[in-house]
Amino acid sequence: MVAVAVGEPCRYTPPGMHSQTAVCSKQFDAALARTRCCAVGVLLVALAATQTACSSGMAWRGYTFSDVQELSRTEGKLTFVYLRDWTSLACTEFEDTVLLDPDVLAATADLNCVPLQWDTLVDMPLAEMWGIERVPAFVILDSRGRMLQSGQGDVTRERLLEAITRAKAMRAPPAQAQPASPSGTPVSP
Repeated sequence: MVAVAVGEPCRYTPPGMHSQTAVCSKQFDAALARTRCCAVGVLLVALAATQTACSSGMAWRGYTFSDVQELSRTEGKLTFVYLRDWTSLACTEFEDTVLLDPDVLAATADLNCVPLQWDTLVDMPLAEMWGIERVPAFVILDSRGRMLQSGQGDVTRERLLEAITRAKAMRAPPAQAQPASPSGTPVSP
């Protein structure tokens, strides 16, 4: 411990003590720096977890809803949205069992899939719009963004597969081209 001279700045002033008589500690300063460094490291790991901790078997097409929905719109595909909380054990179990199931992977292969974080200010309004109140949860949207199926809480493999099958059946058929006349102009029905 080092006594602080009058006028020397001190980074730590114990409650009730005047900064000129406070005792500064180089060890405290070093510990504070290590704590900040550790906190930044933990934050970076947590941020990475939100982007990569989702089931590694799923073919995620992106990590932002707007980008994946735009892709679905241009490709005419369904969007599978998975809402998760990286601190939730239920989400981890869902990812390790249901989302890694070979039948689920096959069923989602032709969908544009995106994982969203339940606890972020960006994704929470979407969850509220879809009526999602707990995780794990999923929403299946058509290429126009209309919700076709959803599930939340204790979602089983069977429930998810059933929802995917129903959503695929509900999907609007692609626009059919009108037959053309010999001159190349469309024929009116």
